[in-house]
Amino acid sequence: KKGDNLWNISKKRYEDPFLWPLIYSANMDAIKDPNLIYPKQEFELPAQLTDKEKEKAIEDAKKVTFPK
Repeated sequence: KKGDNLWNISKKRYEDPFLWPLIYSANMDAIKDPNLIYPKQEFELPAQLTDKEKEKAIEDAKKVTFPK
């Protein structure tokens, strides 16, 4: 919906906004830039996450810098 972003979707779905790279990597065909998602886009949300996947996603999220 309008105003959504991967950070907020991850926070709602996984209770951890730093897991947004998992959504991005699962939907790279539909998401060209993780800073830009659009209303009416539909994404696959990975259901089963290992601790290792979560740790890597958090590491990756903390490495990203966003333009101001």
